[in-house]
Amino acid sequence: MLTAAPARRCRGAGGQHMSKETRHSREFWNSACEKFEKSGLTRDSFARSHGLSTSSLRWWIAAFKRERQSTPATTRFLPVEVAPDSSGPEARDPAGSNDAFEIVLVSGTTVRVPAAAESARLKDLLRAVVEAGC
Repeated sequence: MLTAAPARRCRGAGGQHMSKETRHSREFWNSACEKFEKSGLTRDSFARSHGLSTSSLRWWIAAFKRERQSTPATTRFLPVEVAPDSSGPEARDPAGSNDAFEIVLVSGTTVRVPAAAESARLKDLLRAVVEAGC
């Protein structure tokens, strides 16, 4: 069970004792937010049952959500195997347009690149594909 550390007591401006919430680590709040999302409880109910400040829970939920939205999705590259062209000369058209290689994206889209493409243009193409999240 996730429990907050006991509140500390400190003296306010007039010398009176006041409760001050213990500061928790980022890891603590990450764990708390994950448990909250799985709990099915309201923020208030979850915070109360775990001895947390509702406003702190709300702030950390929003902070982690902003991070997830601003972090680009991980790009996965799969291994490539180059096989000899077994289609034979009859499959080639006179213009030689079959002298190309293909990149199949996760979405299923196929990008055909002429074998004679300049490396700088190919890099630009791949950068655009990655930035588009394909």
